[in-house]
Amino acid sequence: MSDELKPCPFCGGNSIKVDQWATWYCRCENCGSEQISTTKEGAITAWNTRAQGPGPGEAVARDAAFIIEQASLSMTGQTSRLNAIIAAAERILAATPTREG
Repeated sequence: MSDELKPCPFCGGNSIKVDQWATWYCRCENCGSEQISTTKEGAITAWNTRAQGPGPGEAVARDAAFIIEQASLSMTGQTSRLNAIIAAAERILAATPTREG
């Protein structure tokens, strides 16, 4: 059993903490993603074998879509400001590569 940890499948971070607090866990110090188990080895295995999360481009695309949605909900009556925010988020979305499935 190797204690070597793969990078975070969600953000790509390499700062992964393995510790015990009521249960064993591996947690990405960058994005907070974690896997838990009753044993240290189980937590490491769970961390290293789970499905790959979205790539960084997909995370940015998700965030841009969220910005558009939230701006639309919270800025009723502020059309020019809302349009500027939506346009900026759409430019980010258009320029962000995503992983081909």
